[in-house]
Amino acid sequence: MTFIEFGNTTRKHKTLYALGSLVLAGLVIGNIALYNQVIGMKHNLEDIKDTIERSQVLQVELEDQVFDILDQVDADTFLQQQGYVSEKHPSYMHGSPVLSHQDL
Repeated sequence: MTFIEFGNTTRKHKTLYALGSLVLAGLVIGNIALYNQVIGMKHNLEDIKDTIERSQVLQVELEDQVFDILDQVDADTFLQQQGYVSEKHPSYMHGSPVLSHQDL
């Protein structure tokens, strides 16, 4: 029969309790630090999303301004002033193709 004496702790038990407490405290502190890093990254991600959204809005506004400026310019008149001549029947492909199906 085994008798358990609760008040009787040895140095080995005290060392194990101390090490266990230190490990537990380290885990708690590590988890708190990890949580703070995650929250910091979350805030940084939200800032980046806001910056992207603002830049997209700015891009759309600039595109609208560019299109408004280009809409005021008559392209045909501008090209004629520069000396370009429009052809009535333009041909974009001239000559024979470089590689025909007979060459394969």
